[in-house]
Amino acid sequence: MSDTPKFDLPGANIDSTEFNPDDTPTEVVLEGLRQGLHEALTGQTIPLAQMWDGIDAD
Repeated sequence: MSDTPKFDLPGANIDSTEFNPDDTPTEVVLEGLRQGLHEALTGQTIPLAQMWDGIDAD
């Protein structure tokens, strides 16, 4: 995704004094959001009706 534009995410620079080693690092979360936004904007989506195909809930 080297040609993916960077998106400004308001509130992404929140400084938290609480640290939890089990939390996903902020940069990993932001990159996932950027990737998801890029995929949505470029039409790389799965129709909702197909999302559950092949999943057996029993």
